[in-house]
Amino acid sequence: MTIGKYKQVDIIMLTLLAIACELLGYFAHLKFPDAGFYLSFSIVLCIVGMLRWGYSAFIIYPIAGLALVFTAQPSEIFDKILLFPVANSFIVLSAVMFKFVSRETVKDSGTKTLIFVLAAYASVAIGKGFAMLILAGGLFNGMAIYVLADLFNIVMVSLVLLFLRKRDGLLSDMETYFEEEKEENGAV
Repeated sequence: MTIGKYKQVDIIMLTLLAIACELLGYFAHLKFPDAGFYLSFSIVLCIVGMLRWGYSAFIIYPIAGLALVFTAQPSEIFDKILLFPVANSFIVLSAVMFKFVSRETVKDSGTKTLIFVLAAYASVAIGKGFAMLILAGGLFNGMAIYVLADLFNIVMVSLVLLFLRKRDGLLSDMETYFEEEKEENGAV
């Protein structure tokens, strides 16, 4: 299998898992509305994809958000399109970090992993803020509401990624990994 094909399959699998996480989180929230938090690991899968493949894997998160559009009432469709696939696409802004720090360095440093998680959430918060600006006229209110509502999720995602970074190969820059394998084995 070529690197390009492997990348495509990997991103598709991460996207399908992210969709499942979004829908599971949504239906769990409906089932337990008084839980006081919303938990979804779709952003973890996007961050994993971005650490493995770079900015092009950002598409995982907006596609996962698209699944929530299908749960909307007809009068909510525009709102949900803005709040999920459009706002979630702002996660690509966090990939700017890769211009200054390699993906492998982000994976190897717990501090840089946490900074990347916070950058991802801040990027999405900007997207949610712009969506709320369009829908209700409140850029900073929308950003604050998103961050406050997702605090538990931010903590859980951070813990999961700190754990996952210790797993050999899971968060590795796959392009570099395949190049090293190619040099060692003469094929890939």
